[in-house]
Amino acid sequence: MASQAPSFWGSVRFRIETSLRTLTRPFLNVFVFFEADLDHTVVAMPAGTQLSTRLFQDPSETEKVCELLAAMDNSREELQRRMRRRDLVCIGFVGEEPVAYTWMTFQNANVNELGLVLRLEPGELVQYDTFVVPQWRGRGFQYPLNAPGLNYAREHGYRKTLAWVHVLNTRSFKNQVRSGKRVIQRVFAVRLPGTKRRLVVRLPGKLRSRLSPGAE
Repeated sequence: MASQAPSFWGSVRFRIETSLRTLTRPFLNVFVFFEADLDHTVVAMPAGTQLSTRLFQDPSETEKVCELLAAMDNSREELQRRMRRRDLVCIGFVGEEPVAYTWMTFQNANVNELGLVLRLEPGELVQYDTFVVPQWRGRGFQYPLNAPGLNYAREHGYRKTLAWVHVLNTRSFKNQVRSGKRVIQRVFAVRLPGTKRRLVVRLPGKLRSRLSPGAE
């Protein structure tokens, strides 16, 4: 059964949200961090999804990953760096065409949108950088794209998954909630008028002490 095409109003809402993010990004950005307990999170491929998936992690698969993701504006150097770290990528296909991907890391994660590093504790992983080719958006691909990676993580002894989402990215936000995740941290980034500096405000939350400035 083919995935349902996005509704007219869903497409309109997506365009409005994208425009708002574009307009506010130079001045204000708000991100929400989610956590899920993999022991109590049901992760199953939905029936009838048009998406098939493959997982890649071994550095020997780097060239294949670069080839598959080349058409989605990925930096080859960045892909090579991720594969050297043994980050896990799940690539989604419609037929033989790669149309989506999402990444996981099992090491401290750069939150590039905020200029922060998230320090992980044993048994934790981070989901990051999810992308769906524009013409395939609105078809419910994010949930089946995440399922194989989360199952892999649980089978390898990981117990908690973390992720962050811009508050205006409601599709991703809803996908996090649908996956059984809960909000544990909010962070604001405000661009100071007349300067290139920004003020990053970590509100009280579970990850506040583990989000630190800088890069790895």
